[in-house]
Amino acid sequence: FGLEPTFVTKNGAIRCLIYSKELVLFLSEKCKFVIGNRKNKTFIPKVILKNEKLLCAYLRGLFDTDGSFHRKRENSGVVEYISCSPNFLNQIKEALISLGFKASLSGKSVYIYDQKQLDTFFKLIKPSNIKHTIKYQIFKETRKVPTHKEYVKAAIV
Repeated sequence: FGLEPTFVTKNGAIRCLIYSKELVLFLSEKCKFVIGNRKNKTFIPKVILKNEKLLCAYLRGLFDTDGSFHRKRENSGVVEYISCSPNFLNQIKEALISLGFKASLSGKSVYIYDQKQLDTFFKLIKPSNIKHTIKYQIFKETRKVPTHKEYVKAAIV
């Protein structure tokens, strides 16, 4: 689209902003992305569900923004996707299952609890949110998911 993004740093987060009516219309028409209020209207487009590479990229972006890697018990971690839309959560669960994950749905979240699959998740999905990657790296080294204080301390060092 030949667009130049604007980068804004606020509260420790970096946002990449692109303003383009043409891009929004393309995403809406070709990819069926919902414009405006997305509550209970969000879904994974069929074109993405049919392509494993696109699905992994989609799940990466979704995890980076609406996901979490946190402590389940002292020596175990959990990957979590969060949404208010039950249908969207079910789609996320089915997408993860199609990639070979044991995913479970409860409330407003989809979880991956299996400790062996955490490694597979981080290798296949390749999250890029630094908060998730640092917490996962600490987990790999210590077999404990860090608390928020421990994460902040590690992120500063």
